[in-house]
Parts: sequence; structure tokens; C-alpha cells
Amino acid sequence: MSAFRKNVLDIAKKQINEESDIYFDYKLIKQGRSFRWVEIYVNAKMAQQLIINFEESIDNQKYISKLVVYGFSQIQAELIAGKEKESNFDILITELNEKIRQRKLKIENSVGYLVGVYQKKGILPVKN
Repeated sequence: MSAFRKNVLDIAKKQINEESDIYFDYKLIKQGRSFRWVEIYVNAKMAQQLIINFEESIDNQKYISKLVVYGFSQIQAELIAGKEKESNFDILITELNEKIRQRKLKIENSVGYLVGVYQKKGILPVKN
């Protein structure tokens, strides 16, 4: 049971809790001196509340959130959203995905690549 706990249950618990929107836990239950059952507890994690700024358009806030989901920092997302239309970003992502699918481009860090694209366009500052 200790090997099962160490090699299966604890690893599953760690991976599920870190990598998903689910909270997973378990409890080993004994009958006499031996473990006989495993109770598994699964709950959905609470989603973070989106803060809405009523002074800014909802479309721009959605665009900024979209950029953050792609891996940009909040500040980078705000700079990009202030200077580049969302449709241009969508075209850039579509073209990038197509080049990767066709094996014309190999990227290990897609966020870094996108940051470089926006730095070349002059939208994001270049760090020295």
C-alpha cells in the first residue's frame, strides 16, 4: 500500500492539483489492521473573478485578457492592446500556427517569439 500511495496516489494528486482546475485528495480507510478502501475527493477550484473597469471598453478588456492567456504579462498585454487591433493579433497567431504545422518554423518559446515580433514592430520596448 505504501508503494501504491507513493507511486500512484501522491503523484496523481500533485499533478492534478497543479495542472488542472480540479482539486483532488484521498483518504485511506482501514478495516482491522489493513487498508481496504480509498476515498477520493474531487472538487472544482474557484475561478478568479474578472475585475471589470467601467471606464474602459469591455472589448479592450477582453482583448487584454486574451493576450494574458497567451502568456503576455499584464503590462505587455495593455501595450499591445493599445497599439494593435485584435484582428491583427488573430492573423499573427493563425499565420504562426500554420507555419509551425507546415514545419517552416520551429519555436520552443512561443511567448518569447511573440514578444520579439512586437518588439520589432516597436509596440513593446526592447530590454537592454
